[in-house]
Amino acid sequence: MSRLNNLTTAAIRAMFSSEVDEQLITLIEIKDPTKVEATNSYAGSNLIKLTSADNYNIDDNIIFSASIGGLVAGTTYYIVDIDYTNDTIKVSLSPRGTVVALGNSTGTVLGERVFRIADSWKERLSYTTDSEVVYGVISNSKQFIFIPVEITLPNETESGETSCKLQLNYVTPELVELIRTNLNKPASVTIQLVLGSSPNDVEAEFSSFFISNVSYTSTQITFDLNMINYSREPFPAFNFTPIYFPGLF
Repeated sequence: MSRLNNLTTAAIRAMFSSEVDEQLITLIEIKDPTKVEATNSYAGSNLIKLTSADNYNIDDNIIFSASIGGLVAGTTYYIVDIDYTNDTIKVSLSPRGTVVALGNSTGTVLGERVFRIADSWKERLSYTTDSEVVYGVISNSKQFIFIPVEITLPNETESGETSCKLQLNYVTPELVELIRTNLNKPASVTIQLVLGSSPNDVEAEFSSFFISNVSYTSTQITFDLNMINYSREPFPAFNFTPIYFPGLF
């Protein structure tokens, strides 16, 4: 059964009727496939030591795989300060917010950057500064930045194969560089549908998608999304060749 069958009456009207004021909003979450290791945190300075701070920027969302120095695993933090020379960052619980106080800690946990965008907007977000106003949607305490985006929702066939496309009508040199540098392996994508009147209630969710291809022009960036079809994965995963099993030869 299609997950769209679970939409509420209000969501269906918002999707298909032009005579209602209700708005159906698409929320998109992309997880950076290039993870970074956090090895230490320092009390007093509130610094988090990374293996490399390259390619990270102020306002980037980052989630840690385990607790370190007072950081809570799975919580979204926002980078508010970066020292590229020493590969350290400071984080907050909100964009441009107060720096999170840390305790001393050693060990290694993974940090995962998350990008959140929406195809519409409801309010100003905390990313707003004196020189730039940023609009978007807040859903379950997560801030999704509005970017003009067109989406082709996945088809659900009898074979279970699904695919869809995301087309961003917004191109900057920073986005192009990010794609070239970080999309060197499949990045996971989650798509949610919410109503503008109740953005915390998820009407439908499409998860377990991965970016399989990216193309871009001077005006558009297009992402091809597909689900990994494990039923078609070979078993065993490797051929018995000298490269994979040198001990047999």
